[in-house]
Amino acid sequence: MDQAFPFLLAVMVVLAVLGAIWSARQRNRRREQLRQWAAGRGLRFDPGPDRTFGEAYPNHGIFDQGDSRYAYTLVAGLFGFRQEEFFEVEDTAMRSPPRVDLGAPPVQPTTSGA
Repeated sequence: MDQAFPFLLAVMVVLAVLGAIWSARQRNRRREQLRQWAAGRGLRFDPGPDRTFGEAYPNHGIFDQGDSRYAYTLVAGLFGFRQEEFFEVEDTAMRSPPRVDLGAPPVQPTTSGA
């Protein structure tokens, strides 16, 4: 048993190092994909971290939570003569698909007193 411990410890260290290398490669591959996607659309890509992003969007509560308050993998550019920014939400619980109802006619504003 005493001789097996150093071997098991060495295996765990090797697996941790390999996992860290794999994770870094995946992150770099994802960033390169986003950079190419943004460049193909005339957009700007910033891999981050941007610690001022939450100040620019105070209504997004996700940037007020936790210890590491920063945004990364930002894509920004001009759409319709106004600047738009897109960001990737890491927490899958915070992601939700947009709700679109193509069957209902658009709601027209009404004027009161007419």
